[in-house]
Amino acid sequence: MNKPFLTEKIKNVIKIIAPEKPKIFFMHIPKTGGISVDNAIARFYKRSSYNVDPAFSKTASKILCNPENVSSRDYNMFVFRQYLALHEMVKGTKYISGHVRFNLDIWNAYHSQYAYITILRNPIKRYISQYFYDAFKKDEHARVSEDLPNYLRSNKGKERGHTYINYLSNAWPQENCSVQEKLKLAKDNLDKFQLVGFLEQIDVFIERFKNQFGLSLRIPHKNKNPISRPQVDDKMIQQIEEVCEPDIELYEYAKKKSLSEMLSL
Repeated sequence: MNKPFLTEKIKNVIKIIAPEKPKIFFMHIPKTGGISVDNAIARFYKRSSYNVDPAFSKTASKILCNPENVSSRDYNMFVFRQYLALHEMVKGTKYISGHVRFNLDIWNAYHSQYAYITILRNPIKRYISQYFYDAFKKDEHARVSEDLPNYLRSNKGKERGHTYINYLSNAWPQENCSVQEKLKLAKDNLDKFQLVGFLEQIDVFIERFKNQFGLSLRIPHKNKNPISRPQVDDKMIQQIEEVCEPDIELYEYAKKKSLSEMLSL
């Protein structure tokens, strides 16, 4: 019996014993519990995974193109991250993750090969968590210096309230899209995801992930906030709710869609 035949036979046996894992792209939206989820999934893809590092990709994009306008800098950074993710898809990397915005061209090219997944969180809690994390963390990446009332009034603070629709619509200020147009785009693109989970229902996400991909996740709590129990009064909560209004609508849309999918099983 020749060696090539034996090698092929061994490969076939391995495929039966250990089926090939699905290719997954995990869109990690900040402060949604994504690091814990990312680590849990990456355990199964040690030989073929890639994470788009937020700090390194921001530094690299500044070197390539560093305009004075902050909006343009952010645009270049997110486009650069999309290129990095696309490069890994072209290579065939099995698991790709990171703070990468949805891109319709990439999805059109690779959705038949990659399952798109993400995790969402109550937008008000997500906003508060991100503010306190960025305000009190030790490193300089995305550090916030304003107090919460001033931050809520700032352009950056208002933009952070639209994190979900910005990530999922991939629309930019120079495109002159209204909030409602971005919200519609975000809903349309969210419908393209194979699995959307919720931090508040992480056990449901674990169960659905196992049913769809055959992998049992163990999700510890990572990247804890420097302020464990931030105190925010009712007036501030109301202001945050106003700033996050489109993200709240998208979140509620995603929950209804998820419930409908589970009831149809």
